[in-house]
Amino acid sequence: MIKKENHISILNFKGWIKSLNISRTYLLISILFFSFAGVMNYFSGKYVDNIYLSPDLILDNIPVFNIGAYFVWGIFITIGFFLLYPLLFRFEMFCYSFNQLSFLVIIRNIFIVLTPLQYRLEAAAVTFPWPINSWNFDNDLFFSGHVAIPFLGFLIFKDSKVRYVFLGLTFLMALVTILTHRHYSIDIFAAPFIAYSCYKLFDFILIKTKLTKFFGKGKN
Repeated sequence: MIKKENHISILNFKGWIKSLNISRTYLLISILFFSFAGVMNYFSGKYVDNIYLSPDLILDNIPVFNIGAYFVWGIFITIGFFLLYPLLFRFEMFCYSFNQLSFLVIIRNIFIVLTPLQYRLEAAAVTFPWPINSWNFDNDLFFSGHVAIPFLGFLIFKDSKVRYVFLGLTFLMALVTILTHRHYSIDIFAAPFIAYSCYKLFDFILIKTKLTKFFGKGKN
């Protein structure tokens, strides 16, 4: 008989708070790692701020839909769900998933610098709320974080039905992103493949360096 795994959920509030206190150091490391990824995101975006326009076979043949609000709030909802689900219902996976997200952002920043592209001039206008708007850049394009992040959630939570929510968000954000012309088609199509590679590479690094103690290891 297979023993059912007990997840650390906020529904067992005392156990959840106890785990939160025990994991203070790991949570701090996760926050610092994500902060490093955020700083990299800022400087990589600044670096590619003045780049020339590139053609796109798909975008050149479809109209722009002015649904920029879905582009903005869609990624907020996606990231919020990505973090809150393990925090509240799978706390044993929170640090691991948080650090997987940070690693994906870091790799994306490297790709942004190595693959500079200019945003489409006809793209739907978007306005991120303050203070995030000052960290948003038009030319931080390859690859699409709007698509990669929910797909990463699909990979991480593969033992839960919630993975289908992340898969649905992946397709939804891909559609919104291409209809708004906020990304080139290659940014969108490449995102799941790179997200999968990052997911596997992060696990490989943790195992080889024995850093699972600090960065967590998901129970997949």
